Amino acid sequence: MEQNGSGVMRPARRIALTSCLVVAACSSAPALESSRSPSPAPTPSSLASPVRTASTSPSRSAPDGMSVLTGVIQGDPGSRPFTVVAPAGWSGSENILADGDSFIAGMKVALVGQVPTDPCHWKGSLVTPGPTVDDLVEVFVGQRLRDASTAVDVTLAGYPGKYLEWSVPVDMVVTGDADFQGCDETAEGHTDFISWIGRDGGHRYHKVAGEMDRLWILNVDGQTTVVDAAYAPSAPTRIRGELLEIVETLEFEAP
Repeated sequence: MEQNGSGVMRPARRIALTSCLVVAACSSAPALESSRSPSPAPTPSSLASPVRTASTSPSRSAPDGMSVLTGVIQGDPGSRPFTVVAPAGWSGSENILADGDSFIAGMKVALVGQVPTDPCHWKGSLVTPGPTVDDLVEVFVGQRLRDASTAVDVTLAGYPGKYLEWSVPVDMVVTGDADFQGCDETAEGHTDFISWIGRDGGHRYHKVAGEMDRLWILNVDGQTTVVDAAYAPSAPTRIRGELLEIVETLEFEAP
């Protein structure tokens, strides 16, 4: 997995899971957005947000001590919701986030419009992937600086797709509010490290060096859909485990 990504919050800015699922496969306005945007696209989208309103879906129930949280597929024209079951300490709005003043971990679901071949020097490097899961995976795996893993077959929430992992380089210098030294500048003057531009124009930018992403690229009713679960290097082992468990409970509402 739009505050957004790591820690310091800026006004109005929208918007890892290893192990089990990989093993199984082989064996600030709304939640993740903000007014920060790459030119000409509007609204960025990292993996955290100052807005954290828990929402319960009447169609699901949760065990004692757990809650059903609702999020929204970013870039979906119908704002299609999804739900997960989460323990205390997590909240849902557009995205699912670990509570806290700074970004620790979160999950978002998005439709991707364009992908930069270089996430730091994204101006002039944006490409539009084809419509299939394999098309988007090919572009993701080829993105510079990410050290992406080999994509493997996976099924999540009943939908087939591919799973891969990537990260932000640990040696990048980050200043201010997620400003990555040497990266291209947005219309608001921020130097963002960008994974993709969403179909709604918002962009998935990162907050900290070393941020880890677990990506499920799924065919959800004919739409290539990305489930992004991300955490900061400072995230405790418990939070990382809870994030994985939350993703495993994902359900999409009927279109």
